[in-house]
Amino acid sequence: MGLYLCVLDGCEDLDGVDVGTYDDFARLRTYIAETVESGSRGSEFATLQQHRDSRGSWSAGDCARLDLEIERLRTQLRGRPAIPLVGWQAEVAKQMGFAPTSAYDSFIDPDCEPVLDSIQRLARVAVQRGLAIHFQ
Repeated sequence: MGLYLCVLDGCEDLDGVDVGTYDDFARLRTYIAETVESGSRGSEFATLQQHRDSRGSWSAGDCARLDLEIERLRTQLRGRPAIPLVGWQAEVAKQMGFAPTSAYDSFIDPDCEPVLDSIQRLARVAVQRGLAIHFQ
């Protein structure tokens, strides 16, 4: 089952990100917890790490914090070696001729973009509009 994050204005889907499966999102958050947060999930990136991965939303205020967290994560993960892509991510990367060069781009969305870039873009849309990101 896939995890879709979106910014809704009423019934209109303004923007959205398919982050892959719930397992893919969990794999990203586990990697962050184990490598960057020294095993203490949410100690440095509480907005990203402590939200349940099903249903609910990040408020516009949460999205502003999420944007800052991803900015910090970008720096930290780009300084770490790439990790092997797995499952559908490996297949998509092979089709697109993509090879990650750091841990940051070792977690991709179905468009072969770093998933954290896609989530950050969505967070910025939410902040600009004063809306939430919804988990679906």
